[in-house]
Amino acid sequence: EPASLKLGDWSVDLKSRRAICRTDPAKSLTSAEFALLEILAETPNTPVSRAQILDRLGAESDRYIDRNVDVLVLRLRRKIERNPDLPRHIKTRRGKGYVLDTDDGEPSP
Repeated sequence: EPASLKLGDWSVDLKSRRAICRTDPAKSLTSAEFALLEILAETPNTPVSRAQILDRLGAESDRYIDRNVDVLVLRLRRKIERNPDLPRHIKTRRGKGYVLDTDDGEPSP
């Protein structure tokens, strides 16, 4: 599991639990958004199912249902993706879940 991530304008330090946006330092992640990012970062480039995400949210999972995971992903994408409609970092794998793509290359067409 990586100790830090570079996601577009964001630098994320998973050990100190800090996420800093280079272009807008006032932007921040909620604790739930950061928890989701941590879950995805544990197995980069590997899909994590909604059920696994709910399970990993632990005690908070009573508050969440499948669609809440989708909303949480959308909120996180709106913050860290340059174009949330064409995400480069948090991608959906239909039928499998969500994946954190750590490839810094250009998005494929």
